Parts: sequence; structure tokens; C-alpha cells
Amino acid sequence: MDAAELDQVLTAKLLAEASEGVTAIAIELASLYDGWVAQQVAPESIAWLRAVLERLGWWAGRLDCAADPELVAMFPRLD
Repeated sequence: MDAAELDQVLTAKLLAEASEGVTAIAIELASLYDGWVAQQVAPESIAWLRAVLERLGWWAGRLDCAADPELVAMFPRLD
């Protein structure tokens, strides 16, 4: 593997891991959102958090789509 291909593999892996991280944060905040809805927190706060979750979902999807699965598969598992 030459330096250019290694760079592509590392970039794809970084994008995939960033997507996973953003998704994990969104999942945690989704629990907060559900709690706010159940507690009937101010509608403005619920709307704000909903918008944050939508943006996080968009970015997670964008990062995931940018990560070439074939390149990600070339990165060795470290666990």
C-alpha cells in the first residue's frame, strides 16, 4: 500500500468513526429529548433539542456516506 492509498484508508476510517461518535451522542441526547417530552418541558426547549438531533443525524449520515466501506475494511481491527 502506497502513501496515497494509506491516506485514503485512514481518512475513510476517520469518517466512519466520526459518524459512529456523532450517532452515539445523538442517541444519548434522544433519551434527554424523550424525558423532556414526558415532563412537558417548555416547547421552545423541545423544539431546540429536536433541531439539534436533526442536525446530528444529518451529519452522521453525511460522514457515513463519505466513508468508503471498501477502504474502511482495509483498516485492521485494533480491538
